[in-house]
Amino acid sequence: MDAPNAIETHKWLGISLEAWLTIVAIILGPILALFAQRALDWIREKKNRKLRLFRELMVTRYMRLSPRHVEALNMVPLEFKDEGGEKKVLDAWKEYLDHLGTDSSQDVNAWGKKGFDLLVDLLFEMSSSLGYDFEKLRIKKEMYSPKLFADVEAEWHTLRKQLVELTDGTGRRKLPIAAFEQSFPDVKPE
Repeated sequence: MDAPNAIETHKWLGISLEAWLTIVAIILGPILALFAQRALDWIREKKNRKLRLFRELMVTRYMRLSPRHVEALNMVPLEFKDEGGEKKVLDAWKEYLDHLGTDSSQDVNAWGKKGFDLLVDLLFEMSSSLGYDFEKLRIKKEMYSPKLFADVEAEWHTLRKQLVELTDGTGRRKLPIAAFEQSFPDVKPE
């Protein structure tokens, strides 16, 4: 007579240990698989948000006054954490943001050049953090930006400035504003 298996000798409510383990696996397997899938989806979505943010900043790097660029720049601390490989990203972001808060009226060209260099540093750190192999020179130079875009932006800026000066009276030209009073005769019903 063969000796019974050690697993078969342990029974609870008339069910062997092997059967209980099978029941637990049938119940917990799909639940654990669902949790694992959710965790993978969360990680993938987190990386996709960072990629979208990086792409938005790359696309708008020559349009730094655009609302898209400003919005993306303000999203950096929401998507990147101040730890691990992302710490360099936040350090570069803080340095760039600090520069943007300085006075640009002394030497606008030098201020703009330094700002662009700091933006390139930020984009380089983001690309490294996300697994891209961009060089700083590539980030800085490989971009198509028609001169017309810059001209149109400069013209809009000039027009806005002149309109403000015209309406608030600080410019060379004054907008004569006169108050007119208009009265209407009483109309009697016929």
